[in-house]
Amino acid sequence: MPKRFSEAVGAFYDAAAEQIRDPGLLFLNYGFDGPDDPDPDWISRDDLPYRLHLNLIRHLVRGVDLKGKSVLEVSSGRGGNCRYLSSYSAAERIVGLDRCLGNVRLSRDAVGSERVSFLNGDAQAMSFPDETFDVVVNIEAAHCYGDWPLFLSEVYRLLVPGGTFCLTDLWGLDLQGIDWVRREVELAESGFEVLLEEDISGGVLGALRQRDEGVYRFFSPTAGSPDGDLRGKVLDVADQLGMFLALGECSYRLWRFRKPANRMGK
Repeated sequence: MPKRFSEAVGAFYDAAAEQIRDPGLLFLNYGFDGPDDPDPDWISRDDLPYRLHLNLIRHLVRGVDLKGKSVLEVSSGRGGNCRYLSSYSAAERIVGLDRCLGNVRLSRDAVGSERVSFLNGDAQAMSFPDETFDVVVNIEAAHCYGDWPLFLSEVYRLLVPGGTFCLTDLWGLDLQGIDWVRREVELAESGFEVLLEEDISGGVLGALRQRDEGVYRFFSPTAGSPDGDLRGKVLDVADQLGMFLALGECSYRLWRFRKPANRMGK
């Protein structure tokens, strides 16, 4: 990936954390509106505005045993996914790691739970001991990493044998300057066993079409707001992504992987 793209993405998130301090903005993902998530009754009333975002993390970890587990979210953004894990799962320990210190501070203020902690750190050089976590989650962030194989190696190192890696992200968008064929090869060579691979472009596109929910609800600028220009740029990107997905120029994919229990996978 070109260094300039990675740096530009990092600068955007730094600016968003500094300028958009709205405590109601917990998620930075585009959301998911899939056929297996038709009923929001599982969501608490206070969390209903986040329905589409919560659907994405819920769909990603569906069927993964989280009870009593230690879970790491890499690139945890403003804390929404960790809030989901603390409110709707029985995970024992939840750690959110993000390169943006502003996001870490916002997350600590927004997610009040003794089971959750937020740390500042690099996805490609995580300072945890080997085999620390049962589950690692990464949502809509890996396309921003300059060294994809190094990130995969770090996740592999941190998982216990038999641990689960849940990944979902944009895939195949030429504008990002990524060698997607090579990325597929590096993923296949990472040592993980594939439990599930799914194209969820339709569900993400469905969320982007909900103009009164999701990213449009929380990023629509209010009249005279000092962060209005930045919020407008987010919506411009969402509009473009929706167009690319609708035209088939990229996809949004989901995987669940397992680190082999016999330690021989890599």
